[in-house]
Amino acid sequence: MSRVFILLLLLFLSACTQNPVQVEMYPSGKGESRGELPASNRRIPPPFVRGEERLSPPQVALLNQAEKHLALHQENLAAAKLERAIRINPHAVRPYRLLAELRLQQRNYRAAAAFARKGLAVVAKKGNPRSFRREKARLENILSRALSTRRAL
Repeated sequence: MSRVFILLLLLFLSACTQNPVQVEMYPSGKGESRGELPASNRRIPPPFVRGEERLSPPQVALLNQAEKHLALHQENLAAAKLERAIRINPHAVRPYRLLAELRLQQRNYRAAAAFARKGLAVVAKKGNPRSFRREKARLENILSRALSTRRAL
């Protein structure tokens, strides 16, 4: 009798541990299953796009926020986000280019040229790999436009 009871008890306990249901709470306050991401985390782009440099997730988030601020014509907030991205990783080229473009749009040609030069210096330090050809061309274009417009004034 005790053997049957122990056997049933072990069978019951082992059945409880095979498929536990686990629900995690996210900041939204809604319980979602373990396999799903909350809606706020579904749109995070990968930190690496083919042919471009690898960026850390905080840099990607800052660049996305800067683009949102630019879309809302909040140039100063966008510039602050881009400068923060540069402070996180001063060896990334893309934030320099975006900030140079922003300064060029703001008609701050001296700052645009300075950020374009810094971006080109970062490309030169990386050995001018193939993946930076597009960024280098964009930075050179920004630099030439900033210098030519500045001379015309």
